[in-house]
Amino acid sequence: MKTLLILSFSLIFASLVEAQTFTEKYNTELQRTDYFDLQGKFLGYSKENMQYNRLEYFDSSDVLIKFERQSDLYLIKLTHDLNGKPIGTIKWNDLKLRYDVLDSTGIAIGYYRYNSATRTMEYVLGIF
Repeated sequence: MKTLLILSFSLIFASLVEAQTFTEKYNTELQRTDYFDLQGKFLGYSKENMQYNRLEYFDSSDVLIKFERQSDLYLIKLTHDLNGKPIGTIKWNDLKLRYDVLDSTGIAIGYYRYNSATRTMEYVLGIF
């Protein structure tokens, strides 16, 4: 009985472990942020567009996927699709020292956190 209880707790804990989906690294040569999956495969990049005052995201084929604008009033980033329709929000979480990612309805879907060991921002999808 005791081993069954320990086994069930370990399975529950293992299911709650967070999964990192990609890593971002700043490319100083091209002045952009590159995104890689867990195997190191290049997924795409983001670059600041000073003309339109926004951050633009591109896939590995240089196709614009989405863009986001910083809201100075609310200190959040609003993410839009190519048609300008809002698809999500990124806002700072003072309590947990990370950026929470919310979908268009306000439901949390992931977060960004800084990994001091690898000196990169990591996106974690999952449980809060």
